[in-house]
Amino acid sequence: MIKKIIFTISVLIVTAGGLYFLFLRQPANQQPPNNQINYKSGISADWKNYKNQQFGFEIFYAPQYPLNQGASQRFNVSEFFVGQGDNIVTISLPKNSYPGTNYYDGFLTVSAQLQSSEASCRQAQEEGNTQIINLSPYKTISGLEFFSGESNGAAAGTLAKNKIYHAFINNTCYEITLNLFEGNIGNYPAGAVSQIDEADVFSKIEAVMVTFKITGSPIAQTPQSEQTPEQFVKNYLDAYKNIAAKKNFAEIKSFLTVDALDFMQSENIPLETNYTQFDSYQVLSVQNLGNHWAANVKLYSNGEIIKKPDGNAITQIDIIKENNIFKAETWYFTQ
Repeated sequence: MIKKIIFTISVLIVTAGGLYFLFLRQPANQQPPNNQINYKSGISADWKNYKNQQFGFEIFYAPQYPLNQGASQRFNVSEFFVGQGDNIVTISLPKNSYPGTNYYDGFLTVSAQLQSSEASCRQAQEEGNTQIINLSPYKTISGLEFFSGESNGAAAGTLAKNKIYHAFINNTCYEITLNLFEGNIGNYPAGAVSQIDEADVFSKIEAVMVTFKITGSPIAQTPQSEQTPEQFVKNYLDAYKNIAAKKNFAEIKSFLTVDALDFMQSENIPLETNYTQFDSYQVLSVQNLGNHWAANVKLYSNGEIIKKPDGNAITQIDIIKENNIFKAETWYFTQ
């Protein structure tokens, strides 16, 4: 019998991204080679650190900036690779950053394409668009060499401006996109809002971009398109186990959905005393229940099964699959 829901967890395994808008192609802005970009970073001691061991990088961001795994939860901008890649993490400016303006959203997304080539990394392509963007020659951003370009578009009264940066490192094409969405100022009543200062938006997310650092080579894994639910459960538990062992709460939070974090905050449930550490696990079964999968799992610490003071153990993880995406939905206390 289900006793209590702990929290909702979302980990995305993406086989194909999607664009929310149909972008209108504009030529990439050409820049002179070896253009140095060294923005004066606003990083301070309270900035958080996001590390990703699987893809071998880290990045810092201000504590008030929402972070989520995968693509933006507000505007679904896919990666700009020629071929399939992975949206890894998105860092956004707060929703209320520019009140009284036509600002919708500003965010940075880090993506990667494993086993890529330098020739492919020098190009970009919007999903669903056959036209290839030839990126500009090298730009050096905080010591890393990037190819760069832009993609601007419009749809449904919204303007999108995307700056694209690709770096070929360790046979991997890393992509950082800086994205700004704003309302068409001509669609507002006269004087209702002011035009967003685009340069200011980009300066804030550029300050995050320049903290990007390669920490190691990507870890080879089964292609996501071939992963079974059983493999997903094991990969998820391995990743969570390593992060929880370090007590890196910023990274643990990245495993939680916005709804889960809001629920914990509303119920005054501190993450620091309400997370699970384990050193081994056993996946007993993964059942297809129609609209979701139910994984029965035992978690162990020092050889003993983990139980709560009332005797209940965390044994079930619900997984849903939407548009070829597996999500770890909910952990349950079960008898």
